[in-house]
Amino acid sequence: MYKKLFSILTVLALLQPLANAVTQEQIADSLERAVVTAALNNAGVMNENMLLEVYFTERGAKWVDDELSPYAERVKLHGPDWRIPDEFLYSVYDYSTLFIYPATPQERENGKARRDENGKYIIEHDELLPGREPILGMVWFNGWQKSGPKEGIIGCKMYALSDQWLITSANCPVEKYDPSPIQINGYDYDQRSDRKITSMRLNGKELNNARYMLNDRVLLLYVPRGENTALAETLNNKKQLNILAFSQPKNIFTLSAFGNFYVHTSRGGWTVKDKTKAKLKPASLQGNTFRASSSFKGTATDPFFFTLNNTEYLSAFSTAEERYKLYVDFDNLVSSSLWPWDGLASDAYYTLCAEDLDFIRKSVQANDPQSWPQIKKQLFIDQPDKAYFK
Repeated sequence: MYKKLFSILTVLALLQPLANAVTQEQIADSLERAVVTAALNNAGVMNENMLLEVYFTERGAKWVDDELSPYAERVKLHGPDWRIPDEFLYSVYDYSTLFIYPATPQERENGKARRDENGKYIIEHDELLPGREPILGMVWFNGWQKSGPKEGIIGCKMYALSDQWLITSANCPVEKYDPSPIQINGYDYDQRSDRKITSMRLNGKELNNARYMLNDRVLLLYVPRGENTALAETLNNKKQLNILAFSQPKNIFTLSAFGNFYVHTSRGGWTVKDKTKAKLKPASLQGNTFRASSSFKGTATDPFFFTLNNTEYLSAFSTAEERYKLYVDFDNLVSSSLWPWDGLASDAYYTLCAEDLDFIRKSVQANDPQSWPQIKKQLFIDQPDKAYFK
C-alpha cells in the first residue's frame, strides 16, 4: 500500500514545478505517514494494537484588551426561562453567567452557603441548576474573544485487556488540549476550551455507549460487547494483554538479566519493524521515568514491553506528547484527513505502578464486574510470576 503511495507522490514531485500542487514538505510528510500506516499493521507482533479515533469539537479564545469586554455592565436575566440575550449568544466575545439561589439546609450545614447583605443564606453558581429557581441571574462579557467550535480527530494506539476492555497511555489527549494556538484567518487563539466528543471509532468502526476512564498514566476504554457486535469478533480474537507494574520504578532495571525489552513503535524508516528491541540506559531513572535506546524512538502512546518465555508484559509508555489538528481551513482539512494525529518522538518512558493496577480493578469492577476474574490474572507486580491480586 505505502509503496503505491510512494510512487504516486514521486510522480507528483516531478510534476510539482508545473502544477505546484504538492510541496516537498507535504511529500515528506505523506511518505512518513505511509510508513506509519505500514507499521500499524503490526504483522508478527504478539500483542496487536487497535486504533482509537475520537471525533470532537473545541474552540479557541484569546484575551482582548478593549473597552467592550471586561468593563461592560452586567445585564440582569429574568425568569421563568432566564434566557441569555442574543447579543451575548451570537457575539464574537465570550461571556460569563452567574445565578444566585436560596441555600438549602444541607448547603448551610456543609458550609457551601454564605449570607447576603440581608442576612439570608444563598449560594452562587455559573449555570442554571435543574429543578431550582434562582432569585437573581446575570450575564456579562468577560474579555475573551472566541472562535469555533472547530472539529478535529484524536487518534491513539490501544491494546486489548479483554474482549470489552482496552488500554493506552494517558498521553492520549482525550481530555488534554494541544498547547499550540488555533490559527484562524491570521489570528492566534492561544487558549483552548469546550471539548465536546461527538463520536468514537475503533479500527474504523463506530463505538456505541463506550466509556473511557483515566488517571495520570493510563487510559482505559470500555466497549460493551452487546452494543458493539461489529467489533466483538475482532476484540475476542486479540491476544489478551499482560501488565507488569512496579512497586518501585527502579525495579524495572532488575529484569534486564532475565528477558528482553521492546518498543512497539508506530513510525520509523523504510525498514521499520513493528517491534524494535530496546535497552535500558543505566543511571537514567528520574522519578518514574527512564530512558532506553532502540532502533526507533517511541512516539506518543507507544508501549514498552518486557518479554520472557515468549510472553509480553506491558510495563511502560512513551512520555512523548500527542498532537492533533483542527479543521480550521482547507489545508488543515486535507492534512487531518490524511493523518489526523502526530505523535512526537522520545527515548523516555514512564513505568506503570501499583496505583495503576488498582485503578484498573476499580474501573472494571464498577463497569463490568463479570470480566474482573479473568483480567486480574493478567496483572503483575515487579516480576512476571508475581500476581498483584490473589
